[in-house]
Amino acid sequence: MTHRLLLCSLLLLFLLPALSAQQSATDLKKKSRELLGQGKYTEAKATLSNSRELVRDDKEGRFLLAVCNYHLHLLDEAFTQLKALGDNERYPFPECRLYLGKIYHARHEFAEAGRHYKKYLKTLSTSNPLRRAVWNEVRRCQNGLDLQYKTAPAFVENLGPGVNTTGDEFGSVPSPTYIDRLYFSSIRQGNSGGRRDERGNPDEANGRYFSDIYSCRLIGGKWSQTQPLPYSVNSPRHEVLVDINNNGNALIFFKGLTLQKGEILVDTFRQGGPQALTSDPFIGPFNPLEGEVSFHIFNDTLVFFSSQRPGGYGGYDLYKSSWRDGRWTAPDNLGPEINSAFDETAPFLLRDGRSLFFSSNNSAGSIGGLDIFKSIWNPLTKKWSAPENLGIPVNSAADDSHFRVSRDGFSAYFSSARKDGFGLRDIYVAYFNDFLELDPIVTYSAPPAPRPTVPTPTASTPTAATTPAVTTPTPAPAVTAPPVVETRPRTPVSATASNVLASAQGLAASDARYASWIQAAAVFLKSNPDAKVSLSAYVKDAQPPGTALFAGIRTAEAASAQLQKQGIAADRIFIRALPATWTDAAAGTHSLALRWLPAPGKTAPEYDPLKKSLPSATYNEAYEAPLLYKVQITSLKGEYKGDLLTRYPDAMVEKSHGVDFYRYTVGAFTAYAEAEKFRRQLVAQGQTSAYITAYVYGFRLERGPARAYTSAFPDLRGYAGN
Repeated sequence: MTHRLLLCSLLLLFLLPALSAQQSATDLKKKSRELLGQGKYTEAKATLSNSRELVRDDKEGRFLLAVCNYHLHLLDEAFTQLKALGDNERYPFPECRLYLGKIYHARHEFAEAGRHYKKYLKTLSTSNPLRRAVWNEVRRCQNGLDLQYKTAPAFVENLGPGVNTTGDEFGSVPSPTYIDRLYFSSIRQGNSGGRRDERGNPDEANGRYFSDIYSCRLIGGKWSQTQPLPYSVNSPRHEVLVDINNNGNALIFFKGLTLQKGEILVDTFRQGGPQALTSDPFIGPFNPLEGEVSFHIFNDTLVFFSSQRPGGYGGYDLYKSSWRDGRWTAPDNLGPEINSAFDETAPFLLRDGRSLFFSSNNSAGSIGGLDIFKSIWNPLTKKWSAPENLGIPVNSAADDSHFRVSRDGFSAYFSSARKDGFGLRDIYVAYFNDFLELDPIVTYSAPPAPRPTVPTPTASTPTAATTPAVTTPTPAPAVTAPPVVETRPRTPVSATASNVLASAQGLAASDARYASWIQAAAVFLKSNPDAKVSLSAYVKDAQPPGTALFAGIRTAEAASAQLQKQGIAADRIFIRALPATWTDAAAGTHSLALRWLPAPGKTAPEYDPLKKSLPSATYNEAYEAPLLYKVQITSLKGEYKGDLLTRYPDAMVEKSHGVDFYRYTVGAFTAYAEAEKFRRQLVAQGQTSAYITAYVYGFRLERGPARAYTSAFPDLRGYAGN
C-alpha cells in the first residue's frame, strides 16, 4: 500500500467516527459512510442524494458528498461544495482543509495546496498518525514548486476511451514485435467471472470485478480494438500482465485471488483450443505468494522486482537477480541510491542496459504519491546515479507508475491516477523531446562470449523467459579489433541515374545551379502533392567517418531548408548522408542526389532537371535499391565521435522532420532476413540498443506506415509485423 493510499485509509478511520459523533447520523449518512469506507464512491453519492435535506442543509452530508465528488474526479463540484461550508478562516470540519489541499494539489496549485495542508496539520495532535502522512504531502508540494517551471520533457496524452474506462487500467507493455499493439491489465465491468468477494466467490451485490489482461491496436492515430485475452489466460481470478519476453512469444502474467499474492505463469501461445490451459509456472528468484509481483525481465536474463523482504530500507525495495550457469542468482538489493524508507516499485530497464526507470513515493523527490524516476548505472563505479524525477507532465499529483519505453526510444506508456482521467487509473503516452536511450558503452577490451541459442518453448521445455539467452546483465563490451560481421560487398555502380540533382562542395543559396534545381524540385513537389522526397548527400570517403558524414548531412539540411522556403512542407523531406569513393578530385567532397517516395500503389517518377551525374563512384548498391534495410545504433543531437562507424560497414546519418536527433545507422541490406541477422550480430557484440529501420525509395518508414507498401514490397511484411 502506498503512503497516499495509507493517508486515505487512515482518514476514513479517524474522520468518519468523529463526524458521526458531532451530529446525529441518519440511516442514509451511516450507509454512505460505510460505502465510502469500502471505496464505493458512486454508491455513496447516490445514497446521500436520496435525501434533498441531507445534501442541502446537513453539513456532514454536504461534506461527505464533496468527498464523494473528489474521489469521482469531479474536482470543480467538490471544490464548490467545500468552499460553501465555510470561509478562508473557519470550516465546520478540519478535514475540509485537507480535501481543499488535495484538490489544489491535483490541480498542481502547489503553493495553495501546501497552505491548506499546513492549516490542517495545526488541528492534529502530535500523536496523531496522520501527521507524518500530511507532512509528506507538504514536502511533495514543495517539490512540485521546484519542478513546475522547468521545461517540460515530454508531451503527455490520455490513450482515450478506446482503451480507458471508468474502471482501473494499468501495467501496459508495448508489444516487442508489433509497434502498433499494446497489452495492459484492467479491472472493469464485464471482466471474466463477474463480481466476486474477497474469497473469489460470485457476489453480484457487493463484490468487485477482478483484473483481466487486454490488448489494443493503434489505428488511424487512435488506440482502439480493445479485446480481452482468451480464456487460456483470463479467468475468474486476478490476471495482471507482468512482461513479454524479447521474441514476443511468451506472455508472463500474475494470477491470484488477490492483487498482492498469487503465482507467476508463462503463456507461450500454444494451440489447444479456447478452453485449454497452456500456461506454465515461472520459476523465478522471488516469491509471488509473499507479494513480490512487480517485476521486469531484461533481455531474458536479468530480473528486477519489488519486495518488502527483511533487510531492506523500508517499504518496498527494488532487487535484481541474474541468470547464470543455468540458474537465478540470489537477489541483490539495489542499494540506498535507489531504495528509501518509502516504496520503490514498477522497475523497467531500457535496452541500453543502464537506464533504469521506476516509481517511488519518496517525499524527498515525489510531487504526489508515486512518481516516475530515472537512474543510470555506472559500470566503472558500479553504482546507480541519484534518481531524477521525470518532471511534469509525466508525473502528477497522483500515482504515476508502470513506465515502459516503446521501441522508437522517444515515446513511453505509463499508468496514472490523475483526476482528469476516465477512471481510477488510466493509461497515458508520453512523447519525449529527447531520445531516452544512452549510447552503448565502449570500455572493454575482450570480445564477448557467443550468445547461446534459446530453445523453442514446449510443454516440457522452459520458455525463453525462464531460459535466458545471455549471461551478463549489463551491455556486452566493445572490442579493440573490428568485429567480424556479415555484409554485402561494395559494388561499383553507375552513377548516371536520372535521380541525381547536382554535385558541389559547400553549396550556398546564392549558387545559381543550386537555386535552379531547388526551384525545379519544388515545382515538381507542388504538382505532385502525394509525393515525398529523399535528399541524399554522398560523402567522399574520409576519416573519421562521423565528421565527414556530419558535414554531408549539414549540406543536405541546407538544401532541405531551401526547399522549405519554396513552400514544401518539412514532413515531405527526408535527408541522409552516405559514404562513397571516387577519384575525381574536382568533384568535391559531397554529391547531392534526390529520389521520390510515391504514394502507396503508385510508381516512383524519375527526375533530373540538370542532367548532372555523380562522379565515378563505388558504394554499396543497396543504398539505391527501392527497398533498403539498415540497423540504427545511436541517436545524437550532433556529430558522433565514437568508433562504431569505423567498426561497422555502410555507416549513414539521417534526419527526419520532427526529430531533433541525428540518427546513425550501419549496414545496408535489401532483405529483412539479412538485416535481422546483422542486427543479432551487433547485439551479441554489445550494441543492445540496435534495431532495424527500413527505407522505401530512400525515405525512412516506421513499421506502421510501411504496411501500406507491403503489396509492392512483400519483404516489408517481416519488418511491418504483418
